Amino acid sequence: MVSDDIVRQEIQHVDAARIVAHTRGLAEAITSGDTTSALTLASPLASGLGIENLILVDKQGREITHLILTPEGQVLEVEEAIGAGNAPIVRKILDSDDPESLPQRGIGINPADGRFYYLTAIPVPLEKKLAGVVIVGTSLDTLLPFLKSTSSADVIVYAENGEAIATSLRAGVVSPDILASYSITEAEFQQITNSSNLISGENFVADGRWYSLARGVLLVGNDRLGAFAVILPLNFVVQAGAVSRNTYLAIFTTGMLAVILIGYLITRRIVVPLSKLVIASKAIARGDLNRRTEVKSNDEIGELATTFDHMTHNLQQRTMELEKTNRALERIDNTKSRFIHISAHELRTPLTLVQGYAQIMEHKANADPELATLASGILQGTDRMTEVINNMLDVSRIDNKSLIVNPKNIKIKPLVTKAKKSFDTAIAERNLTFKVIELEKLPWLSANLSPMLN
Repeated sequence: MVSDDIVRQEIQHVDAARIVAHTRGLAEAITSGDTTSALTLASPLASGLGIENLILVDKQGREITHLILTPEGQVLEVEEAIGAGNAPIVRKILDSDDPESLPQRGIGINPADGRFYYLTAIPVPLEKKLAGVVIVGTSLDTLLPFLKSTSSADVIVYAENGEAIATSLRAGVVSPDILASYSITEAEFQQITNSSNLISGENFVADGRWYSLARGVLLVGNDRLGAFAVILPLNFVVQAGAVSRNTYLAIFTTGMLAVILIGYLITRRIVVPLSKLVIASKAIARGDLNRRTEVKSNDEIGELATTFDHMTHNLQQRTMELEKTNRALERIDNTKSRFIHISAHELRTPLTLVQGYAQIMEHKANADPELATLASGILQGTDRMTEVINNMLDVSRIDNKSLIVNPKNIKIKPLVTKAKKSFDTAIAERNLTFKVIELEKLPWLSANLSPMLN
């Protein structure tokens, strides 16, 4: 968090420095050495942008303007040169003579007020040439409380020789002796700045309280500006670890319970409707067309259940219609059977009388061939009518499931010969020939014969 805040401060520096560098007339004033114009243009910018330390250097390294913003918001001009043109971050830009060179940053002390500043320098362009350098700085006295508030930890900043130059561990002005107690050796400083990882520090006592300290390299971009340390009270670290452990345990337990509950609810939402669908389908398969799924939901399962219920309703309606039609057909069939049965019995009595009189006529017509022929024809007709009546009665017995079949073994030739006799007259009238040949070789048949064919 401290490193990120330093980077954010660098971004603010660059933005403010670019505004200053591109202010109309400022590059011309630096080039011409017009300190009055440069001061007139830079003072409002320092106040408006909140720049604590603003220095303008021309191409030859001369300080054109040097401003310091007091905590009360007053802009003070520093008239004496402090050698800013010889600072490494300025020399790199001046030596490159490139108006588009990258920003340079560093940490240094300002002799004008004796405070350490975090500084950023960028080139000032003029017609694609380098006119000078603008330096923007924020004091560590201002920066460290901000770092402490955002990281919730005290901060120590070390200079290149390992000397502690600023800390937020104590309120107010920190004496050199106290800063010296926080300093590290030059070897330790080199070890930190040459590593990209945090270097664990030590636990120490300050004002009767134990602290835990960790150090790291102060890195912005590719520039290693120095080293810093973050400090937390040891009991805060232990307490924070316990609190974090308990917090993670509570979060994990709550998360697991939430997952189980959500899984159970989702399962219920899916399984219960499906179970109702299965129960309803089994009931309908058993013939209970009044059963419904009773699933009410707006998802795909609810839509499936609604469609299933609608299908069951249609099936029930069709089944009722079929049952009604079947009952009507059964009534019609019963009426037909009764009609056939009654008609057959009613026809048999007069047919028996006709058959009797025809037999008497045939018996008395021995001397009259014509009368004998007529009587024989009447008898044949009555026999056929008798067969029709018997067939009607058989149909009635079939409907009533009371027909008794008495199969007998018969030969085919007598059967065909008897059947042929009924068609002899019709065959003769049409000049047709009907021959029965080689029927003796055929096997016997098992059949229930009509009385006429017996």
